Parts: sequence; C-alpha cells; structure tokens
Amino acid sequence: MTMLKVAPDSRYLSRASVWIDANQTVIIRRLGSSPAAVEVLVREPAETEGSFDIRSANEVRDADEVLVSGAMGEQAGFDRAFVALTRRPDRLVASLRDEAVFTPV
Repeated sequence: MTMLKVAPDSRYLSRASVWIDANQTVIIRRLGSSPAAVEVLVREPAETEGSFDIRSANEVRDADEVLVSGAMGEQAGFDRAFVALTRRPDRLVASLRDEAVFTPV
C-alpha cells in the first residue's frame, strides 16, 4: 500500500502572528485569503507569567501556522505553552528571534 502525502491547500490554512511581552499579547489571525482579525489579550494583575502564556497559546491552538515575536523570554514561554497544549511544535514557524534577523548590517 502506497501512502500519498498531500500538502494542505493554502486557501484553508489558518495562520496566526503573535506578539507577546510581559503584559499583553497581540494576535493577528487569518484563514486563507480572508481579512485578518486582531485580538489583544492583557495580563491580569494576579495572573502568573505561566498562566498568561497558556491563555495566550490557547487562543491560537488550532492555527496551522504560528509566527511568534516579542521579548525573548516571553517568546520562549509562549512556545513552551503552545507545544504543551498542542503537542505540535511543527506549527511554530520561523520566528523573529532567529539569528538572521538580529545580525548587524
């Protein structure tokens, strides 16, 4: 029996861009070619960093591709929370913390 690997149709891919810092998360979501939707999550005064990361990751858990940017520590926390929730590290695409972005010109 031969298995065929079928690439997902980009018209139906759900994409999310996440910008996170210690106090807020900005999420831009798009399904295929539809207009983008923007959501801002604000960290509650009594909310721990870990709880905020989980709440933020939970908002994009069903996205096919997630691009993460923001403060380095917060990005790592978000990445851990996302992978813990989804068990899908492959959905995290190259992020803005990659070396190439920060190479001096």
